[in-house]
Amino acid sequence: MNVAIKSDASTVSTRVFATETGEEIKGICAIDVSIRPDDMVKAAIVLWAGMVDVGAEAEFHVMNPSTGEPKAVKRIEFADGSAFDAK
Repeated sequence: MNVAIKSDASTVSTRVFATETGEEIKGICAIDVSIRPDDMVKAAIVLWAGMVDVGAEAEFHVMNPSTGEPKAVKRIEFADGSAFDAK
């Protein structure tokens, strides 16, 4: 769904609309906008959720110091020899 975020810069005026229908999207509790160099502008819109069941598989990611790209972590090994297996 494409949306339009509109605000007149007052503290209570921000609204989100479905661009296809022009209908306002209700139930929004937060909007986080991310602007980074050489990347598209991104907005994360948080909606109030009623009763939901969510299933997910979590992964740990860190930046590869050689490439700067995020990579999934399989295992963390500490200097004292102890380790944490992520899976």
